[in-house]
Amino acid sequence: MTFEAQWLEYDYNPFILFSSNGKIISLNTEAQFLLGGVTHNEIFELATTYANVTFGFKTTFIELEFGRYKIFGLTVGYENEDEIGIKLYQTPSFKIRSPKPNGELTNIYTLVDLCISSNSISRKIIFTKEFDPTIPEIVIDSNHFIKLLNKIYLCFKDSSKIDTKIYYRVGEYIKF
Repeated sequence: MTFEAQWLEYDYNPFILFSSNGKIISLNTEAQFLLGGVTHNEIFELATTYANVTFGFKTTFIELEFGRYKIFGLTVGYENEDEIGIKLYQTPSFKIRSPKPNGELTNIYTLVDLCISSNSISRKIIFTKEFDPTIPEIVIDSNHFIKLLNKIYLCFKDSSKIDTKIYYRVGEYIKF
């Protein structure tokens, strides 16, 4: 078996090659499992229904379900009257879970003011603020943000002046 044939054989998506009268000529491993839940005649009918009018290949996005198989599209192709192939594209069986943001909707300026107020007590540091008023409330873990900002201010406890700026940097990134 060639390397190219192995790619087709072990593909996640079912592939079946039919003769013109609907008999299976070739199929990959995944198609064998698919045929456990659907007849080859149903798949052949799909192939002939969604085939291009002239020779060639045609991809169609369509939602189908065969047992555990959920299909979102198929490609049908033929180059002569003797053979027609169909490849069914499976919907991934897992969902990518993005973690939900931890925290609550908060006005970041209020948190900065709170930290400045608590750090200016019994210190002769001049705090200046430069805020971008267009920044909306954001979802943030207030406790962690306050602890972090207090640690940052603590690093500069011997300074005479601390500038705090909050704004969006567009088009800039940290290079590693």
